[in-house]
Amino acid sequence: MSGPKVVRVVTREERIDTCESLLRQLDAAVASLKKTAKRFDDTKAGEIAEMSQRRSRLRDLVASDRFDEAERSIQQEIAFYQAEREQAITRA
Repeated sequence: MSGPKVVRVVTREERIDTCESLLRQLDAAVASLKKTAKRFDDTKAGEIAEMSQRRSRLRDLVASDRFDEAERSIQQEIAFYQAEREQAITRA
């Protein structure tokens, strides 16, 4: 294939912004799960005490410039909390 090739360099600041955005989404998912657990008095969903520890570990990944691992892990955590919320609603 001929023709010009375009490569976009993603800066460190852009990677940090992406991770910070994902962390905000994670915070929203956690808050939603806690709200749902409280509303339905679901102790199983409310028993996830290590939420803040997990978030701290994810924040540490971003701080140590391990962006790929951080993005992947944060997205997995968001999916987990969303699934837990759905299960809490189903149990209720």
